[in-house]
Amino acid sequence: MKILYLITSLENGGTQFVIPQIVEVFQKYGHTVDIVSCEPRDMLGAGRLDEAGLPYTVMANRKRSKIRNIISLVKIIRRSKPDVIWTSLSAATFVGQIAGKLTGVPVVSWKHSATVRSYTKAIQNCSQLWIADSPTVADFLETNVGVPKNHIMSWPLYCCGTSVSVPDYWKGEGILRLGSIGRLAEQKNYFVLLEGLHLFRERNPGLADRVCLTIVGEGHQRAELQGMINRYEMQNEVSLVGLLSKQDTAAFLGGLHVYVQPSLFEGMCLAAHEAMAAGSCHRHTRRRTSEKCA
Repeated sequence: MKILYLITSLENGGTQFVIPQIVEVFQKYGHTVDIVSCEPRDMLGAGRLDEAGLPYTVMANRKRSKIRNIISLVKIIRRSKPDVIWTSLSAATFVGQIAGKLTGVPVVSWKHSATVRSYTKAIQNCSQLWIADSPTVADFLETNVGVPKNHIMSWPLYCCGTSVSVPDYWKGEGILRLGSIGRLAEQKNYFVLLEGLHLFRERNPGLADRVCLTIVGEGHQRAELQGMINRYEMQNEVSLVGLLSKQDTAAFLGGLHVYVQPSLFEGMCLAAHEAMAAGSCHRHTRRRTSEKCA
């Protein structure tokens, strides 16, 4: 089967992060995949595709109307003749659904979170199958969007290693290291996290220099977040370190005492599960060590 995998953009984000693993599963079962993005945005997510050797097409060099994207996609569909259009994120889902209707190609759509846009809900039946990235999102599709249960499948995108473990838990001594991974955008709610840390420092001045926070990620809110850090004079305690490689991200998680995810909404947050895996690996390591000592 030939799959046209359509995503809204190739910006930095969890949905872009897992495309190589998703494509690998498709290819394992003999399918071919063409990756198409409606627009570029920051293009930081394209690096994962380049690393995996996966070619992709970006339909426009900037944000444009959904109608123009539909026209462009219809041309691609008529040229490449896919068997299925597989969509990811709301804008791409709308574009893919309408283009699928116009060309007679069936549409499969991801749902990554328990939120919905009005146009998604209005034409949800244009997708023959919905794929939820968690049981919670699957329930949301049925109860809030109105998708029939037999048109929903759940595919949790859990793809993280457990080879890196937290060296030790915080025992009240030294610096408490907090961390988070996410796009510097509204959905991740980092302003609330910074405000919370500021209030903690004000109310506990004796502990103000014993808590540090590192945020991994990039996005259009970087300047505003850095401005807030400067305004609260937390430059020595809070760092925005940008993007990290896969290896460096694993080492970062292994060096934390607490992982924080202040998102307004998530489906199955990959970064949070990577952090849980690091903590789980630490517990297993401690258990094996204790058994050997015994």
